[in-house]
Amino acid sequence: MLPIVSSRFASITLLLLWLTSGFASAERPFPQRELRAYGLHGDPNSADVSPDDSFVVTELSRRETTNDPATVKFSDLVQLWDFRNDKLVAENVLRVQIREKRRALTYSRSEYVRYSPDGKIVIAYLDRALYVLRADDLQEIRQISVTGPPAETRTYKGRHGVHTYAIESEVTSLEMSPARRELAIVWARGSSNSWIDVVDLDSAKQTVWDTRERGLGWLNPKAVSWTNGGDHLVVAVPNVFPCERPLHTPDVFVVDPASGAIENKLSTGLLVSDIVVTADGRLFAVDYDCVGVFADHDPKMRVFDLRTGKRLKELSGRGTGVRYSASASRNGNRLTAYTGIVKAGFDWGDMVPFDTHIDATFSVWDLSNYEVLVTSQNLADRTEGRFRVAGQIPLRMSPTGQFVVQGRAVYELP
Repeated sequence: MLPIVSSRFASITLLLLWLTSGFASAERPFPQRELRAYGLHGDPNSADVSPDDSFVVTELSRRETTNDPATVKFSDLVQLWDFRNDKLVAENVLRVQIREKRRALTYSRSEYVRYSPDGKIVIAYLDRALYVLRADDLQEIRQISVTGPPAETRTYKGRHGVHTYAIESEVTSLEMSPARRELAIVWARGSSNSWIDVVDLDSAKQTVWDTRERGLGWLNPKAVSWTNGGDHLVVAVPNVFPCERPLHTPDVFVVDPASGAIENKLSTGLLVSDIVVTADGRLFAVDYDCVGVFADHDPKMRVFDLRTGKRLKELSGRGTGVRYSASASRNGNRLTAYTGIVKAGFDWGDMVPFDTHIDATFSVWDLSNYEVLVTSQNLADRTEGRFRVAGQIPLRMSPTGQFVVQGRAVYELP
């Protein structure tokens, strides 16, 4: 009987290896093209293209040595580039700090920079402050304090007594209204405490409400988007933790920005990661679940009618799904999403699967007929360690749909 057992074990092993190879659900490759790339300087934390496609604004940190070997100088700044000609147009250093080296190594935060819909101002978020800047020269117009929810203090009993630590809130999403000078900020503290802060940039008035108290699921939102007129927010809230099977309960909520009152909701059936709302009322949702050994090899991007919740379409990727992040032009003609090849690896020691990224690409769809216009070249050399971690650097399409910002470059589309 031993040969039979060995044969079965070998068959199971071969099956697992085949499933984890990433080709179990492979489809024909999307046509790839070497897109022209305009490099961004200084490894920016965030970037946005101006509404007329003339400039790109970036937010970055500059690290310099000091006379004290135990400290470093950090400068947080915003730069304006004529990216086609690789010309620096303006720069504004928002803050300079001297930090201890040991603290600097673990220092992390969320940083964003965005153009207003009319292209006249730039908004930069940095450490609980919004900087409102003139778009042409980045000179400061005003500064708005956004303190966010207070830290939560917790204690635990260790070998040497009781220890206290604080869980700070942080910004996880930030988006400008397409029609008004308003900004929606998502604050998260831990895994299931979140608030949305709607900021009027002219009056500095802030409206803050708790997502759980309003009934927007029990986990933290993954993405927030505005409807075309800026009169509603659309908030994506996963209904399970990663690597669990998504529930059929609502995970996308259409809410009133001022009150957080839910006016509509729908279920995507995905572990929803990012959403796009187009001017004609379509909702595009992408997944961020674990690849898995036996399932979730090829999650489709799903398209819904935002008003009725009806699923309109499913769009395939290059073989292992459409994942992590998506962005559309303001006119709703084009959409881009991450289509890199991801396969399941398997840790035989701990007997758990993990995601392995083979390459990093984005694809662009024509939203009038859902056809793929182009797929980028492999961007892995430009995005190693950043884009690959579940889309930590989201894709961002320019308002006209002619450019895509990703990682350290702006890519020109045909």
